[in-house]
Amino acid sequence: MIKQKHLGGRFSRGEFCSRRFVVAIATACLLLLSHTAAPAADKTTDKLLVLGATAYRAGDFPKALQTWLPLADKGNAEAEYNLGVMTAHGEGVAADPEVATTWYRKAAERGHGQAMFNLGVGYRDGVGVPKDAAVSVEWFKRSANAGFAGGQYAYGVTLLGGVGVTPNETEGMRWLRKSAEGGYAPAQHLMGKAYQNGFAGMVKDLKQAVHWYGLAAKQGDLESLYMLGIINPARNRKPDDPESGKWIMQAAELGYPQAQYDLGYMYANGKNVAKDTARAMQWYHTAAKQGHVEAAYAIGHAYENGTTGVSVNYAESAKWYEKAATAGHMAAQAQIGLFYSGGLGVPKDMAKAAYWYELAAQQGDPDAQYQTAGYYMAGQGVAKDPAKAAEWFRKSAEGGNTMAALTYGRMLKDGVDVTKDEAEARKWLTAAAGSGGPEANLAKQALNGLPKTDAGSNNAQAPETHKDATEKSGEASGKP
Repeated sequence: MIKQKHLGGRFSRGEFCSRRFVVAIATACLLLLSHTAAPAADKTTDKLLVLGATAYRAGDFPKALQTWLPLADKGNAEAEYNLGVMTAHGEGVAADPEVATTWYRKAAERGHGQAMFNLGVGYRDGVGVPKDAAVSVEWFKRSANAGFAGGQYAYGVTLLGGVGVTPNETEGMRWLRKSAEGGYAPAQHLMGKAYQNGFAGMVKDLKQAVHWYGLAAKQGDLESLYMLGIINPARNRKPDDPESGKWIMQAAELGYPQAQYDLGYMYANGKNVAKDTARAMQWYHTAAKQGHVEAAYAIGHAYENGTTGVSVNYAESAKWYEKAATAGHMAAQAQIGLFYSGGLGVPKDMAKAAYWYELAAQQGDPDAQYQTAGYYMAGQGVAKDPAKAAEWFRKSAEGGNTMAALTYGRMLKDGVDVTKDEAEARKWLTAAAGSGGPEANLAKQALNGLPKTDAGSNNAQAPETHKDATEKSGEASGKP
């Protein structure tokens, strides 16, 4: 039969998502030829199945089709399934997902577990049939009960996520484990995740996580190989132990973008490896070419600041920042906005500057929100809109930008483009006054212009900003 490549997937917030493996997968049903004789097949049928498989491997699709079609017409499930694969991918015949589904259904009705699984994927994604989550789950369940590891994995994931079925973590993990024990790499990877993070009722156990990641890595799962380097404490090593870098390096050399980015960072900073800025940039570029957004940003940052072994080159920096910005990287959007506003490496263009700043602002960057407010207030690059300006000043102030707090406080104090509100003005001006920056004295002056409070002072408790809340919660961000 034509054996399916691993269906990529991970469980995250109730979703069944695609994932990349050593052999790249295109859609959920990209398949690899292999032959397993059907138990009830006679020797002649078995020889024809092998003959078709040999032709298929050689790329002789017409001969494979000619060999399998008579068997399929006689009701051979293996041949029916194989014709479904060929029709799905236009191999020897015109690509037709509906006809492919017909072949899958015939094979599935004869108990073919992989065909059942492919029907489940079809109903899940709306390929060849209308989308129907409940029907998809039913086919995954039938595939799981038929003993196909991919179906067991898919059914387990749907139970965990509650997609088209009532969530059931216990049953979901039971099927996931069954698939993993059957050697299905995506299931082994997810078992590693479950033990690493303690989700779905699992107790955290890093040694078990390493065990499952190791099994998946042996099958070529690059993310699992990468994770063996990330969760190094499970191996009783320090986080900066060179042994950890070995796994990341292997995953990088085999093409895993996140590992390539991490390896670039390691070389740039001398973590786990000898510092080598040339290699750092090489790995950043390799990752960026595969669409790794953080790597593109790192390249832009290096050329902007003349770090990581390169000289300052604003044009090159702008090119990479814009690539990352286009892919949705918030900091890159703010930086390319700055470049367009000042004509750094690109022609000065206030409309483009305003566009990029606002995209970053919409993602919650307080400084970009402040810049966006200024553009709307002045009508630079956008139509003048004081109401929008006030809204962006408020959001920026809430995010911890004290210049925005000063500006918004003044607007509230004087009733400029907003409803006058002295109590709110006092809060934001107090926040700016306590900043210690150049805006502090201006805020204190503005506070002196407000009526005294009952306590005889204009000192008020500053509002808690997003930045304050983040610091209290102990959250932090950083590179690997």
